[in-house]
Amino acid sequence: MSSTRTQQGASHANGLRPQQHAQAVLEQLRAIQKSIDELKSSIISSTTAKAVTLGAAIATPAGGAGHASSASSSSSSTFLSPLMSRYDLGAEAERRGYRTGVELGVQTGAFAEYALRTWPSCTTYYLVDIWKTQENYVDGANVPQERQEQNLADAKRRMQPYASKAVFIRNFTSAAAPLIPDPVDFVYVDARHDYCGVMEDLRLYWPKVRSGGMMAGHDFIDAAEMSKINDKEHWEVCQDGTKHPGAVRGAVVEFFQQLGLAVHVTYRDGPWNSWIVIKP
Repeated sequence: MSSTRTQQGASHANGLRPQQHAQAVLEQLRAIQKSIDELKSSIISSTTAKAVTLGAAIATPAGGAGHASSASSSSSSTFLSPLMSRYDLGAEAERRGYRTGVELGVQTGAFAEYALRTWPSCTTYYLVDIWKTQENYVDGANVPQERQEQNLADAKRRMQPYASKAVFIRNFTSAAAPLIPDPVDFVYVDARHDYCGVMEDLRLYWPKVRSGGMMAGHDFIDAAEMSKINDKEHWEVCQDGTKHPGAVRGAVVEFFQQLGLAVHVTYRDGPWNSWIVIKP
């Protein structure tokens, strides 16, 4: 992310330069992921009833300071069975009896829609995104403002079936943090992918996660790995213009290493695996 030479040879044979070949491969990966997403969407509703039954069987009501929480006592365990994909996180939240969630970096709301389909017991789900073109953010998600507005409209459309639980906060993740009552059961980090942005989100939102809760995030790779996939995206560039090669992986590993906590990683999301940590 000694197949590299073979790929380069193939790209020249096809009349493509390495950079063009890399872009073509990226487009193919995205097309494959889109097909997978559509397939999951078609089958995921059939598993919802099972998830509801399982969640109801293990959940026991309990009070909370900010949000009411009815997570089972077993959910406080830091043990986590391997998850294939981030699309399994909603069902895992249901199994653990979680009720409140926060998503940082929403774009079109595709992940939120999947999560809530398999997490029917969720009562409140905060969707945090600035939906604004940003400086010093060389990322495919940093699209022109017109597209940002369309992304927001798409997210609101996707959340219509969950209007009673979806709470939109159009702001930077740092500004949104004090607006969300503590504690929460689940936080999914997928906003800026540079080291500085990810580290800031971890520091602000990890304290909000209750004991037994879960924090997870998308794209567990560093800047060098991202450049191999698409050399037009530079995840080493922070918002203030400084550079750090760690990007997502570097920030996550450093943060949780200092806490002595294990980081679990999905294994069927291609290069875009998600990381997961259960709070003791």
